[in-house]
Amino acid sequence: MNVERLQARARAVRARAVVRAWEFKQRTLAAGVWGRLARLFALAQAVYEIPCGTAQELIAAGAVPASVGYELDPPHTILILDSATASSLPGARELPLRPAPFLLGSPCLAVVLFDGVPPP
Repeated sequence: MNVERLQARARAVRARAVVRAWEFKQRTLAAGVWGRLARLFALAQAVYEIPCGTAQELIAAGAVPASVGYELDPPHTILILDSATASSLPGARELPLRPAPFLLGSPCLAVVLFDGVPPP
């Protein structure tokens, strides 16, 4: 092996170690927020992207946001609503329920839990 190839391999190993250290730090500092968020989505029957103005109106009307949304960076407003309310909101768009970046692409979400499931 020539020296350039060895140096390239060493740089690649160091880069992977930096990424691994960053990921470990994120999981440690998150204090379980990803687990709580995954649990909320696991209990969900549907998730809707809603306009933030609508979310603020619902909060003013008494809807309680899920605390896990505010633990994210940047913070997200995640409301737990019933199916009829969530589907009738103006501008609501149903999102597929699967692990994907678009679930957290919107700062305001409405989550509909399965019937009989208490909010986490």
